[in-house]
Amino acid sequence: MRQSTNRIQTPARRRQYRPPGDSFLLGVIGWTLFAPALSLAASPGGSAATAGHGMILWGWISAAGIIVFSMFGAIALLVRRLQEKSRQLSEEKQRHFMTLEKAVRNEQRLKEVLETTNDFFVFHDLDGNLESIHSRGLAEAGYTEEQIRNLNIRDLVSEPFRAECELYLRRIRKNGTDRGYMHIQAPDGQEMILEYNNRLATDNLGRPAGVRGIARDITEQQNTRSELKKSEQKYRTILDSIEDAYYEVDLTGNIVFFNHSLLRMLGFDESELKGSNYLGFVDENDRKTIFQTFNYVYNTGNPVKAFDWRLIRKDKTICHVETSVSLHKNQNSEPIGFLGIIRDLTERMEGEKRRRELEAQLHQSQKLESIGTLAGGIAHDFNNILFPIIGYTEMTMEDLPKDSPLRDNLDKVLKAADRAKSMVRQILSFSRQSSGQFNEPVYIEPVVKETAKLLKNTFPSTIAINVTISEHKNRVSIDLSQLNQVLMNLCTNALHAMEEKASGSLDISVAPCRLNAGETPPDRNLMPGEYLRLRVSDTGKGIDPEHLEKIFEPYFSTKPQEKGTGLGLSVSYGIIKNAGGSITAETIPGGGACFDVYLPVVDEDATISKESADYFSPLPTGSERILLVDDEHRIAELERQMIENLGYQVSPRTSSIEALEAFRYDPGKFDLVITDQTMPNMTGMELAKEILSIRPNTPVIICTGFSEKVTMDKIQSIGIKAILTKPIPKSDMALTIRRVLDEATGQSLGIQSGKTIQPPQ
Repeated sequence: MRQSTNRIQTPARRRQYRPPGDSFLLGVIGWTLFAPALSLAASPGGSAATAGHGMILWGWISAAGIIVFSMFGAIALLVRRLQEKSRQLSEEKQRHFMTLEKAVRNEQRLKEVLETTNDFFVFHDLDGNLESIHSRGLAEAGYTEEQIRNLNIRDLVSEPFRAECELYLRRIRKNGTDRGYMHIQAPDGQEMILEYNNRLATDNLGRPAGVRGIARDITEQQNTRSELKKSEQKYRTILDSIEDAYYEVDLTGNIVFFNHSLLRMLGFDESELKGSNYLGFVDENDRKTIFQTFNYVYNTGNPVKAFDWRLIRKDKTICHVETSVSLHKNQNSEPIGFLGIIRDLTERMEGEKRRRELEAQLHQSQKLESIGTLAGGIAHDFNNILFPIIGYTEMTMEDLPKDSPLRDNLDKVLKAADRAKSMVRQILSFSRQSSGQFNEPVYIEPVVKETAKLLKNTFPSTIAINVTISEHKNRVSIDLSQLNQVLMNLCTNALHAMEEKASGSLDISVAPCRLNAGETPPDRNLMPGEYLRLRVSDTGKGIDPEHLEKIFEPYFSTKPQEKGTGLGLSVSYGIIKNAGGSITAETIPGGGACFDVYLPVVDEDATISKESADYFSPLPTGSERILLVDDEHRIAELERQMIENLGYQVSPRTSSIEALEAFRYDPGKFDLVITDQTMPNMTGMELAKEILSIRPNTPVIICTGFSEKVTMDKIQSIGIKAILTKPIPKSDMALTIRRVLDEATGQSLGIQSGKTIQPPQ
């Protein structure tokens, strides 16, 4: 350190240094001038002359010595100065050597840097002609320095990017600096992407002399970045394509990332969801549970799968979800938030709810089916009970005188039996059994009046029942027992709607109406034409608008389970639709409801079935031979008496097998076969098939109390000519037998072909 300090301070000392020779020379000269005087003054006596000569001699000797001494001093001084100059030159040479050595080292280092770096050090003129370029990457790109010096930067740039090269030259001339990316094409056709940072270089006068800069090959980084971008895009595409939602929230609950499924699930836009707190989309009743779940995951690090969280959609509806929650960590394994998958369970839960409802409906349907089967069986037995009552009463009335008081009593028995028969039909309709009746044109007013009379006896006195029937002669095609069922259902619903009120009013009206083309029909399925409108309105609580479109759906009911099954309106709707009409409903919540039943009017010239119209006409008779089959002895006996009273020859059988054997033994013995449907071993339809296979033109009539299998299509396909529904009035029996026999022989229906029997009056 000291040597270094001395070396640094030496030049300053050298500038102030005075060699000792200079002082010595001054001393010699001074001594030469003053020495003689001093000698004379110092001489103690003697003559002045001697003293003078001595002084002179002494002075010259002294002067000569001094001169000699001074010469040696001057020579020494000169040598000293030469040495000093030599030392200065040596030091200067040493400094120049060190500077040169440092420059060589720096040049070597720069060369090593240029040889080891992949960066390009570039110099080109203002037109883009390359003057020098240094980089190890130059050789890797396939170029030599000689090739580069003969090229313009335009020659290195790929064809699609040469326009960018022109813009680069303009920018750097204008701005003095420029940085960006340039696509270079190697001799082998491979493309390199260079990131450059260039600036203008100036000469000694400050004028632009060219462009100097550095460029770096970022091809690999760009490729990696491109692959990363593709990977991210693929990752995003996968996330957006899955049905489940993916989410990421920070530790404060703000949503930082999500896929499009979450947007679809909740109905929000991306801007509305990103950055928002999750609590804004969670049902208030679930917020505490969700917070506890996140807190547990944060404290334990264990993922959690949670069920039935309720999220709020944009339209304020509830979305039931299943959610997984995991802790989200950074590269240092520090928690930064939460992430997971959300699965929409709304449809599944609604499906489960619907399934449970359907199971309940199926259970209810099975119960009703069981009840219906039971009701059908009861109706069958009840028909078999009514049949003898009606049949024997009619035959007894035929034997009584017209003025007998017993006739009036028996007539009341027939009326009661007829009402019981109507009840059986309603039971059969409820049990969905086919009664075998066909919808002939009828007047509905009697049914409406009879139903209203029944309702007045059963409804509370606080409910006023008003019936209004306009004068008309319109008929409709519907089974009256089914119409009675429809009317009872509508009126019962009206009663339930008015139960909570102190009083109420039920209005029933029948009036004709016409729907013209171009007018908006009450129901879009109704065609223009003449209709009979049956209206039932009440002053109850009305129907909620959201329920109005569902009231005709099976099992839909707003009543308690003990008050309704949800089948009344659906059954009524089906009955009216089968009759070609429609039911519409209007309501004012809190102001009552109004149901309109539209039934198409049949043509004025439509005929009423002779079996019904001619009940009070003379009954036709005959003498043909009839095979009668019924498995119940009392029914077979009653039918035998009824038919024999009409003049026919009857061969009764209580077994379908025996009847078939009798017919097979002598097919020509019988002109007509009348058989019951429900029998052991062989049903009536099966027996008819066997008989018709033996003699195809044999007329067959089938009797039934109820059967889903007996339909007009089926009996016509077999060849059966008619159906009689138990209990069978004698008039129906007489008219049907005569009609079938006459059709079989080609004769028209008429009573002149045989004697007549007057029906009971």
